[in-house]
Amino acid sequence: MKSVLSIVLAFSLLLAGCTAGNSVMPPEPMGFPSPEAALSAIKPDRNGEGVFQVTAKVTFSAPRGKIILKLATVIQPPDKLRLETIPVLGPPDFFMTVRKGRFKVFLPGTPEFITGNASPDNLGRFLPLAWPVERWVSVLTGTHPETMGQAVKIRGMMEGPLYRIDMMSGKTIRESFWVNPQNQHLEKANFISDDGQQYQVTYQWGLQSDSTEIPEIIKIELEGETRILITCSDLQTVKNAGPDLFDLPSPGEDIPVRNLD
Repeated sequence: MKSVLSIVLAFSLLLAGCTAGNSVMPPEPMGFPSPEAALSAIKPDRNGEGVFQVTAKVTFSAPRGKIILKLATVIQPPDKLRLETIPVLGPPDFFMTVRKGRFKVFLPGTPEFITGNASPDNLGRFLPLAWPVERWVSVLTGTHPETMGQAVKIRGMMEGPLYRIDMMSGKTIRESFWVNPQNQHLEKANFISDDGQQYQVTYQWGLQSDSTEIPEIIKIELEGETRILITCSDLQTVKNAGPDLFDLPSPGEDIPVRNLD
């Protein structure tokens, strides 16, 4: 009989511990005091002090097929970029630099040297998407391209564990960003380009060198069946980067030059 009473008593105490008055609710996730504060947490290095290099494996999938290539990529936010292919055999067959609103491309196999204004249309001739260089740099670094914003209103709210920022143009959401308040990482971004194309970018973080951290995996999805997967590795901070790092030397006299201005 005592054993039965003991079980009943224990069961009663267990139920009492589970009542609403004694339950412990998980704390609500903390957000940011304002959407501007959230944007500030994911802004790029505006002083241009951080220069780093990664190996980027790019897989471009579209209805017409798939392209896979490796690129040695050097980045200096907010608007400097250097790319060169890493072929399986032989020397690189593509070099590209962008700085001060200008781009240069050298194609050794042709051979041809191409230069011009770094407009989205011109960059789209050589990169998977016709984006401004600031957009490319921000996507590769998991930051917000401050120079892109034409919004007249910014709003923010918690959406699950992430803080969502909407950048509005009239009643239209032009850009949305989802930031993790715990580690201040940009987890996802949606935006609409000038031609009305919608893009979604998602990130997986984990690549670090010194005090620099960038996304390890970047997924870009377009409307339809076009996908771009960028897997970054071998992150290195570039020390004492010279002024010529983001510039290509002039070609020899026997190499034709094409200007896209």
